[in-house]
Amino acid sequence: MSVWHAIAYVNLLGLAADHLVTSLFGLFFPERAVALYQRMFGATLALTPEIRFVLKPWSALGTFAAAAGILPIVDPERYRGVLYALLLLLALRLYIRVAHATSANRPFGISRRRNAWHVYLIVQAAAIIAAQLVWW
Repeated sequence: MSVWHAIAYVNLLGLAADHLVTSLFGLFFPERAVALYQRMFGATLALTPEIRFVLKPWSALGTFAAAAGILPIVDPERYRGVLYALLLLLALRLYIRVAHATSANRPFGISRRRNAWHVYLIVQAAAIIAAQLVWW
């Protein structure tokens, strides 16, 4: 395995781990999820009944994204479509982070600096996946 393949696989594992951990916490431990989101994203989130309701299906989708994101590690050529889907997911996350930075700051207290850090991480992960699609 080349260094490039290792970087690509670590990228996919990192994305899957992020999706899985944040999702399972949201699904099974919502109180701890709020604290985790504060540490990871800088988001101050009140655990209202509405937020609890939204966390459940959101967490199910995140768990699915984690499971699907592992497939290209097993067989990158066969699951090439999953790489495109992950790239789309990251593009949408990037759009949300950039287009709604101000509105995320007001209710959730996500600083511009923290938001910029996450934009960087999303772009980096997307760039690695895009490179996989081009070079594999």
